[in-house]
Amino acid sequence: MSEQKPKEKHIPKTKLEKNKETIQAIAKNYRQWEKSIAEQLLLNVPNHGTSTGSYREALWMSFFRTIIPKKFSIERSVFIIDSHGEVSREVDLAVYDESYTPYIFHQGDLRFIPIEAVAAVIECKSKRLPSNEWVESIQCLRTGSRAFARFANSIIKGEDENPKATQTSTRPLLILCHVAKSGGKIESKFDFVIKPRRATKENQEKGLSIIPPNQEDLKKCYLQLNHSQKSESDCTQEQSDELKKLDGIKISDYSISEKGETLSVLSFVFQLNQILMLINNPLIFPHLDYIKMFEDNLE
Repeated sequence: MSEQKPKEKHIPKTKLEKNKETIQAIAKNYRQWEKSIAEQLLLNVPNHGTSTGSYREALWMSFFRTIIPKKFSIERSVFIIDSHGEVSREVDLAVYDESYTPYIFHQGDLRFIPIEAVAAVIECKSKRLPSNEWVESIQCLRTGSRAFARFANSIIKGEDENPKATQTSTRPLLILCHVAKSGGKIESKFDFVIKPRRATKENQEKGLSIIPPNQEDLKKCYLQLNHSQKSESDCTQEQSDELKKLDGIKISDYSISEKGETLSVLSFVFQLNQILMLINNPLIFPHLDYIKMFEDNLE
């Protein structure tokens, strides 16, 4: 009769070990999701360029809906307008806060959204990348200031008349999503560039390459998104004191790596949402500036 091997004693996992496994599983899920997105983006259907482009745009929209807080709306094919009468080129995806900013025009699929509400614009391209003119049509937009709103127990009048204002003017984050093999110089015009990483001989793992903002300093990001029409030297003492809180904080501080490899999508979730939290709320809508814009043009 053969001897029976003694049963191995089962040692239950501690709560700490279970928690660690859960966090590792979340990271693994992000890696798998990233690979899946890259594979879908690189799917190419010959002679169906328009359909493929729409498919990729819908895929990007689903991606951003998953990672951006629900307080923001995301719409396809919109135009952005300001109270000076400037209108942007068509934007593939716009991330905006419509909590108290009205549409300038919204009928069916045609939308004109005020610059004051827009947090980010996303261009989704295949081989044909956006032009300098497209970028300039966004950069030339300017926020208005003749606004009135009640906060707590006081009425706030016009951001430019409020020396303690933590936001005086804004501009949207520019995000470029594309599948072209080379992005060229136009990539430098955007805050984030996202594109699929193709498999190579050295690395068969597909994924997403996410290039973070040129404004590596979080303080500079804050200044661009909250005082876009000012330089740091133009800020009031109160605004300068706010900026000092961000000294030394870098966008790269929000990057997550495992065994020397950056988890691109997981890092992007924290990077993008930290920047969005620096905007926090849309500017008070300047009704009087838009009324003047209509009156000037209707004359």
